[in-house]
Amino acid sequence: MVKAPLSNEMMDTLCDRFTQLCIDAVLDAPMVAGAKESLDFLSGGLPMFVASGTPEKELQDILIQRGIASYFKGIHGTPPEKQYLLERIIFENRLDASRVLMVGDAVTDLKAA
Repeated sequence: MVKAPLSNEMMDTLCDRFTQLCIDAVLDAPMVAGAKESLDFLSGGLPMFVASGTPEKELQDILIQRGIASYFKGIHGTPPEKQYLLERIIFENRLDASRVLMVGDAVTDLKAA
């Protein structure tokens, strides 16, 4: 797309710009109907975590800016892969895996669970 030799500096600049465009789009998107009410309802009753394929730093920033980071005991993104994120959450929090509920919307969530 650039149609010119691409330096490492230019590649970094383009990647940073792409990341910012993605973050801006996510922040501008409306919250899924009922999501905030569900978080309010579950808050305090269950330890909740996020395990996402989104890079961790960007994920944390997004949840903070959306005002929902405080609902979660932990916010975990890639790397590593989601399966390992779930394993780490279960291990570090001494959870019984048979009593953990994974909520997701992708085949990767199903496979990780």
